[in-house]
Amino acid sequence: MGISGARASPGRRPTAPTTFAAPSSSSSSSSSSRAEDARLSGPVDVCVGVPKLALDRPFTYELPEGWEAGVGSLVSVGFHGRTVKGWILGRALDPPAGPILPIRALRSPVRFFDARQLALLRWVSERYLAPLATVIERSHPPRVADVERGAEGVVEAGGPVRSSLDRPGRPPDIAVLERYGGAGDLLRPGVSVWLRPLPADETPVALAGVEACVAGGRRALVLVPEAEPLPAVAAAILGAFGADAVSFAGGDARTRYATWLAIRSGRYRIVVGTRPAVFAPLADLGLIWISREVHPGHREDRAPYYHVRDVATARARLAEAACVLCSLSPSVETAAGVAEGILRTARVPRSLERDHAPMVETTPPEGEDRSVR
Repeated sequence: MGISGARASPGRRPTAPTTFAAPSSSSSSSSSSRAEDARLSGPVDVCVGVPKLALDRPFTYELPEGWEAGVGSLVSVGFHGRTVKGWILGRALDPPAGPILPIRALRSPVRFFDARQLALLRWVSERYLAPLATVIERSHPPRVADVERGAEGVVEAGGPVRSSLDRPGRPPDIAVLERYGGAGDLLRPGVSVWLRPLPADETPVALAGVEACVAGGRRALVLVPEAEPLPAVAAAILGAFGADAVSFAGGDARTRYATWLAIRSGRYRIVVGTRPAVFAPLADLGLIWISREVHPGHREDRAPYYHVRDVATARARLAEAACVLCSLSPSVETAAGVAEGILRTARVPRSLERDHAPMVETTPPEGEDRSVR
């Protein structure tokens, strides 16, 4: 048989909750992520790039010593008589007895995920009943090999390059944050908030929230529903932070992959993007800000058909970051989360909302002209 070293997993874990519940625990992933840059050797678990639920389990292969490979490495393996790609998931804790097929080649020096990101990818796989291979493919742009070769200082065999955050940032606008509870309450680590801004505050409060996050020494991820035309929130943040911020929305394959590599290297403190940016490899993540959370553009229309809101709240809890769902009116799911106490609410007093709301006049339907218009 072509996969004598492969073994079935004990079975799929229970399907993840369909609410805002995060991955079960971040303690194991956070402890293992400290060794994410370590080289592995010996028996390792591999997710093979065959996106079928019937094969959605790890397979064990032998990783030769001396290879610059570890969790997240892209490799080539033998599978049912052919060579397929796969990703190393970690050391095999219970390798099968007998001979194990060796990994055939290391395809890239890039680690496409670490242990904590893998916990999120597995959660998405279970939440949306999608093969893990499909989720991994969607979590980063398609690989462009010559971009890796030309990216100096970005591709490191030992993993991402952690750049410091000691550059001075813009002072946050305390006044606009205080209207919604203050930075300490709004940006509480591991807490998700639905924020209902005044119409004139939508951009200023997002800018102030990102500034407060960066001033605290962490990075921020801002998610918008569309790239064209560029929303005002995205344009304001990119303009305010200049070289410290990057747009991860649109562009050709080479540009997107080069940007992804630069984000992974720690070059940027703020990433602004559309749906795929929810998986952006930002270290020291302190804030995920979702603009216009109710917009249908936040729903992915390809497998695994995820919603940015669900993935962002799960990622925020894993990273002990704040997640702010900003919209003038909540989605049904967000309203349910608020009602159940899963999401906190940040909004100005009702009297101030009424002062800024337009006057609306209603007419009884009985007195309307029913003629065809």
